[in-house]
Amino acid sequence: MNDEAAQPTPAEPTPNVSPPRDDEALRKLLLFLPRLAKLVAQLVVDSEVATTDKLLLGAAILYVASPLDILPDIIPMVGQLDDIYLVAMCLLRLMNHSGEAKLRQYWDGPEDIVAVLGKVTDFATRYLPSGVRTQVRNWVEVRSNEPPG
Repeated sequence: MNDEAAQPTPAEPTPNVSPPRDDEALRKLLLFLPRLAKLVAQLVVDSEVATTDKLLLGAAILYVASPLDILPDIIPMVGQLDDIYLVAMCLLRLMNHSGEAKLRQYWDGPEDIVAVLGKVTDFATRYLPSGVRTQVRNWVEVRSNEPPG
């Protein structure tokens, strides 16, 4: 038997591409959150935004800050996803009333805020239990039946 045939062939060199680093993802998240807070704050004081939309955004922020959640925040990732999903749904509701331009007017991040909201809802659809998504949507939609203003 030929010993050379039994020897494993050396692995081909891999391109020098490193996976995204956790600290880079954390840095992006830490920069995103203050921009999101700034967006919400500016929308809440904008005279062109309906009062109901302002109240929903304020209530969503209180929910995020509250220790009482549909899914407790101690559950990794999913515990925070219901929070961001609620904020995203409130921002999408506001966008439906006021237009994309209103969100873009106050967004100062490099990301496309409308695309980010779409990604949040897509992610929530995949990872949040359907009952949680339904509760969040119902909470926002019930209030959507109220006249803006």
